[in-house]
Amino acid sequence: LCGQYTGYRVHRAHHILAYFVTPAASHELQEFTGLQGSPGCTSGAPVYAAHDGAVQVVIHVCSFESEAIAELEANKFFGLDPSNVFLVHQHAMPGFHYVDKHSLEEDSRSPLRMYGTGFAMQQLSWPREAVCFDEIGKRKILQESLIDYMKVKKIEWMVSRRVNDLSNFQIGEFINMDKFACMLRCQSDFGAAMGVELRQSSNISDIHKFSSVALAKADADSLVGAEPSHKCMCEINYDSCRSLKMITLLEQLGAQKMLYSGCDRYFYSFNALATTMSEQRITPTLYLEDWEGADGIFEDLALYPFFDMADISHSPKMHAVGITGDSPPPPKLRSTEGIQRMLECTYKQDRHPDFAEYIQKMGSDKKGGPKRRIKRHSLGAMVRLKVVVFCSNDANQASFQAVRLVQALLRPGQDCLYLVTIVNEGSEIPTGDKLLMSFEGSDIKLSTHRVVLLKNADQSYAEIMNDYVETSQADLVAVGSEQLCLGSSLGSVALALAKMCKRPLIVHKASARMPKDLRLAWPVVSGITVSAHKVLVFLSQLLREADYTYLVRSTPKSADLTEVQASQRVLSQIEQIAMAKGLHPNPKHFTDMKAREALLKVAREQKAQMLAVEIPKHIDMTDAVQSILLDSPCSVLIFREVPAHMQRTDKLDVP
Repeated sequence: LCGQYTGYRVHRAHHILAYFVTPAASHELQEFTGLQGSPGCTSGAPVYAAHDGAVQVVIHVCSFESEAIAELEANKFFGLDPSNVFLVHQHAMPGFHYVDKHSLEEDSRSPLRMYGTGFAMQQLSWPREAVCFDEIGKRKILQESLIDYMKVKKIEWMVSRRVNDLSNFQIGEFINMDKFACMLRCQSDFGAAMGVELRQSSNISDIHKFSSVALAKADADSLVGAEPSHKCMCEINYDSCRSLKMITLLEQLGAQKMLYSGCDRYFYSFNALATTMSEQRITPTLYLEDWEGADGIFEDLALYPFFDMADISHSPKMHAVGITGDSPPPPKLRSTEGIQRMLECTYKQDRHPDFAEYIQKMGSDKKGGPKRRIKRHSLGAMVRLKVVVFCSNDANQASFQAVRLVQALLRPGQDCLYLVTIVNEGSEIPTGDKLLMSFEGSDIKLSTHRVVLLKNADQSYAEIMNDYVETSQADLVAVGSEQLCLGSSLGSVALALAKMCKRPLIVHKASARMPKDLRLAWPVVSGITVSAHKVLVFLSQLLREADYTYLVRSTPKSADLTEVQASQRVLSQIEQIAMAKGLHPNPKHFTDMKAREALLKVAREQKAQMLAVEIPKHIDMTDAVQSILLDSPCSVLIFREVPAHMQRTDKLDVP
């Protein structure tokens, strides 16, 4: 679109959303309207009066918000109707650097950096995020989300201008925003919950590395003057893609790449994409991930609200699903003041009135860090686990990981714990002394510990059952998240054991090491590690192979609220999911227990077999786990404790 009037004429029959990500407004708008130096630019005459109602311009700005508004007003919106121009404030945060191997502190030399396009995309679905203008240019806050507003406007196309502007501050490339818009529309109108990630790649090594659909860069000369059509003009290197039959889909996507003034453009037809996805009955996609830069791209994946994966092979009606990922450990900042500064940069106090109160309540422990408000309860007399099977790739650390898990779940003083650790052959077997050392200081008495060596990837769980009868009596099966990857024998064995024993599979956070060469960290924005990416891939494979059709996601991200308020937010999300499925919960006054009951009700009525729960650290995790262990029909339970400072305190409208 971007500056050529001929480009607009080609598409003027369609409603268009021109989406800009830019540090300032004037250059993009002048290029978009083609009005540089024209009388319309200075007079404010509505040059596109005949079609002006069809064009909506969204500009993401960071610290230049006031300057961008002033620039728009000074230039009389460059000939556009002010009511069709929107500004979205893009949050920023300072950089951090490593002080030692595990500690981070704010780097005063670092400029403010924006979160990236993933965060910017999610802002489209949040209410009260955009600054809009009336017909005479008076500014106000748009109460609904931009996506809802654009749906009312019947926007049919999204055109992205300089998609990678924000990536200038990051390592690697970002997910296409107009692709995200397609998913928003598909999710809203068709119940779709599937994301197709397309990555431009010029060499085969990138394709193997990312294991995703790779598009070779198209010949620019062949694109000049091309007309919109339903033909994808990018060649697909299909041989290097796993389990994805995408050629037929991409030929019918309604995607068209065009070239105007030397700038790439992607046009996607929402309806064509949604129709094709439904007709082709596409199985889950793999995810693109940047292995070099462990900051921005991980944020993009972590923030995607609802189309992480989907299984539409069993039913033409797509099911809404979601999954929570693994995250790096929280940074160990030197002082509480450092954390406060970090949070202040993240959550602006003028936009988040509860944040100031939260900052005042923050204490500090003896080491100067934030005070941890974690209740250490056990499951008590209600649950008595006798046999625990723990699958881990590292037998040396397996005992410590297993102890950490069972300490959170077992009754204090229990003296009949039979622990089975399944590890890969070749791993160092933990000695009895190491194991006993792991249990020192706890109330748990270990009666027996057995290490099972998994000989090879072809070894079936049936062999393990025959050789180790106690595994068939498991009360709980746990596996580290790093082992839940595509083709992982440990992950497959853990899943099979859980299904055979009809027990929940606890996907436990085994470890998440920060890359050694990472000098700038993003401690507030939750980052998905490479291992967590494999978890997503494994679970998407699981959804396809087994008959799992529904996954509930509960995300109470409210570090500064009370537990009751947090539960209300959890329940609000559950209600949205339930109502989308034809259920009608009756919300009144809710406690934590009622919120969990509502969650379990949805799981039971939808016959859910998988349940993912993400819980802030200030809310007792064991209570939630207890309820699900006892009452949930789910055969796979995924839970994650999230550090309090990594919780967002707002924008929870999308379940």
